[in-house]
Amino acid sequence: MVLPSVAAEYERCYNAGNTVEINDCLIDEFGKIDLQLNQTYQKTIKGLTADSKKALTEAQRAWIQFRDKECSAVYEFWKEGSIRNTKHMVCKIEKTRQRTTELREWPSG
Repeated sequence: MVLPSVAAEYERCYNAGNTVEINDCLIDEFGKIDLQLNQTYQKTIKGLTADSKKALTEAQRAWIQFRDKECSAVYEFWKEGSIRNTKHMVCKIEKTRQRTTELREWPSG
């Protein structure tokens, strides 16, 4: 079951079998992406001044709230369908990947 709107890197998850296995695979994928985000964030704040570090930390906390609320809205939209958890996890993965890219573009201080 490959969804046309889903990136190719999730194909292994969609070939996992049933919905539960697909969602377990996506949860695992999110764990890996979230770890990359956290590692990138730690590298980014290392070289910052105290004021810049504080500002970025506050921005990161706000971004996490945004991501979670945005993806909860996706879940809410799809709540009547069996795809709701899949859509929710893909949202979290995509947003987290985007944020990791943004943090990598920050000056190193």
